[in-house]
Parts: sequence; C-alpha cells; structure tokens
Amino acid sequence: MKKGEQIIKLSILIILSISIASAHLGIRPAIIEVDYEAGKEFTIEYSVDTTPEIKTNISAEGDMLESVRFDKTKMQGSGTFKAIIKLPSEAKKVGTNLLYIFAKQEVDPKGGLGTAISVGALIKIYVPYPGKYLESTLQIDSVNKGVEAEAKIQIVNRGKESLFTNPSLEIFSGEELIEKMYFTDKGAELLEPTKTAEYTKKIDTSEYTPGDYRAVSIVDYGGEKPSINEHNFRIGELNIRVINYTKKIISGKINPFEITIQNDWKDKIDGVYANVSLTKTGEEGMSFLTPPVSVSGFQNYQLKGFADATNIKTGKYEIEIILHYSEKSSSTKGFLEVSKQNSMIMITAISTAIIIILTIAGIIIYKKRKNVGKQTNKKSQEKNEK
Repeated sequence: MKKGEQIIKLSILIILSISIASAHLGIRPAIIEVDYEAGKEFTIEYSVDTTPEIKTNISAEGDMLESVRFDKTKMQGSGTFKAIIKLPSEAKKVGTNLLYIFAKQEVDPKGGLGTAISVGALIKIYVPYPGKYLESTLQIDSVNKGVEAEAKIQIVNRGKESLFTNPSLEIFSGEELIEKMYFTDKGAELLEPTKTAEYTKKIDTSEYTPGDYRAVSIVDYGGEKPSINEHNFRIGELNIRVINYTKKIISGKINPFEITIQNDWKDKIDGVYANVSLTKTGEEGMSFLTPPVSVSGFQNYQLKGFADATNIKTGKYEIEIILHYSEKSSSTKGFLEVSKQNSMIMITAISTAIIIILTIAGIIIYKKRKNVGKQTNKKSQEKNEK
C-alpha cells in the first residue's frame, strides 16, 4: 500500500472516530410505573435527544410485548414518539412485569462501522398477587449525636385483598435490641389493593452512644410472613482518631510519613493536621507537622508529612501523634522503629549487577566461539578446495 493511500485511510478513520464520539442518544422518561387493570389503555410520550444526522429505530422488548404499539417506528434527529399500551384482559405473570422501550441507532451496513448506540426506557407493570401480599422499603439517615434521626417506611399493597398494617421499628446495637417503637400511635390501619402508605418516625439520639446501629422494620399484615427490611445507620461524635501510621523509618535520611485517620463526625471537618513527635531517653528526638486538610464526614483520610531522621540513631522510639481539629485535639501514643538502610536492597543490587555481568560475559564468550567456528570452517573449506 502506498504511503499516500495510508494517510487518506487514516484520515477517514479519524473523521469517523470523531463523528462517533460526538454522537449521543438519550430517551425520557426513563421509568414509568403502572398498576395492572384488565384492558386498561394509556399513552406515554417519549422524547429522544440526539444529533440531527442520527437515525433511530423504535422497538419494544420484555413482558406484555403484544400490548404495545407506536405512532412511529423510525426517527431522525431529536423528536418525540408515542407508545400506546393496552393491557391484556388477563396477565400471564403476577408481580412486577418489565416492558422495555428502545431507541436504537440505525447503522448503514455499507458504512463499515458495526457499532450502534442503543438506549432504553422501562415500564413497570404491577400485577396483583392472589390473596394478601405486601412490599415495603425502609430508609434512615446517619446523624450526629443529639440530632433526631428520621426513619421512613413505604408500604405498598401488591395483593388482591385489603389488609391492615401497623409497622414497627427495632433499633439494634450489634445483636442487642436497644429500642422498639411503632411508626403510628393509631394502631392498625386499612390499606386497599394497589395503594401506598408512608410513615415517618423521629428517633431521639441524645441517649445513644456514638457508633453503628441497625434499624429493622417489621410489617405484619396477615400474609404468609411479615415484610421485614433492614437499614444500617450511624450516630456520629466530633472526634477524629488515628487508625494507622508509619511504623518504621530509615536513619540518616528524610522519610515520607503517613497517618491514616477517621472522621467520626457526620459533617466535613476543615483544618485537620497532626503534630508528630519521637522521643527516647538519652537520644535526640524530633517532631514535625503535617499540612492541614479537610476530611469528609464518616470518611478515612491519609495525612502525609516527612520525618527527618538525618541525625536520628537507630532504635525503638516512643511516638505521639496529636491531631488538631475544630478547636479540639486527640492524642495517640505508640512506638516507631528507626533502622539502618535495608541490607536487602544492597543484596538485590549486587545480585542484579552479578547477573548482568554474567550475561554480558556469556554473550561475549558465545560470540567468540561462534567466530572461531566460522574461521575453522573457512580454513577447512579452503583446504578442501586445494
């Protein structure tokens, strides 16, 4: 192939790559939820967002596929189309039926590119279960100590029968039950088929010890088994603690030093830094500061500094790390080892050098033997010719 042809083909590929990168395809609404009713008919208008040159095919897949038709099945550029859905007189499957609506990029088979963009939207069709059936979800956010935590529960009747509910909430610390309460003081309340009920419950955390907790919601509605959900949450305190730190540094040099800390507060804390000091009876010590940083709520972070051990002798030193934050401080004490340069590094360097030398020597010997062999063969050839 000539160089000119290669440049032209490369330019075409670059142009095609740019056009693919600039193409985009989107569809909305992304999710629609519908309760099943025999023969129910409804229309959903979808918006397609793309570039003017993109052609798309509209299609459907999934459950109740025979129930959907479109006002158009082909589009170019951005625009709208309608999905007209008529639910069947009898559902083949109880529970959640998933019907997908797709907009797929149309690819020219002669164009040489086989990759197409495809986006989909989802229609959830809830078909009632026979008898009594309930679904529930629980949510509770982490808070700082003294702030009320709010638990939220949503209950949906997915069965064909009406039912009564009185959801309760249990709070555990580990396996220990701390508190039990009900979302409402009204007692059991009626919930008709397809209907949804939502409850909230405020939890006073002033008497709770900061730490991790588990909330468990229980909805007993007369079905085969109650609907149970769990959600972990945390109660924070204004405290930052050391999780780990560098345990060993090298004498005679400046060493990078890392301190892993954890923020036990729900909110971000700014200006966090550490004052690190090394001491040993009869020996010169040292101290250094880490640059201040911001630590997000309930997150770990690595403070980084440098320990100057240029004039520090080897041995085991006491170390104290004092963290400063929000006009507070916390101290962690431990030990740190100051050692000589690791001899393994020197051994590795020497071993590597020996291997390199032996390799070079082997190559030289091989080439010499090869040259000697060539000369011997040449002399034998000349002798035979004579």
